[in-house]
Amino acid sequence: MTWACDDAAALRLRIRAEFKEMPGLKLTIAQAARLWHLDPASSREFLDMLVLDGILHRKPDGVYLAVSDVSQTRSES
Repeated sequence: MTWACDDAAALRLRIRAEFKEMPGLKLTIAQAARLWHLDPASSREFLDMLVLDGILHRKPDGVYLAVSDVSQTRSES
């Protein structure tokens, strides 16, 4: 999917905000695609950008969650 810069930036901010507003949110690529009405490839691209930004973490099973949730889970263990 081709994105205009403004559209991509806005969606990136929206995804980031939703993870911030919903602590404990964990999504797979398929779940993210349904939530944000995207194709799976675009969903992965946006989520991976946020991983590179240090906002999200991708677990080995493919689930994405906020880095703050990863830190909290580790401190509870």
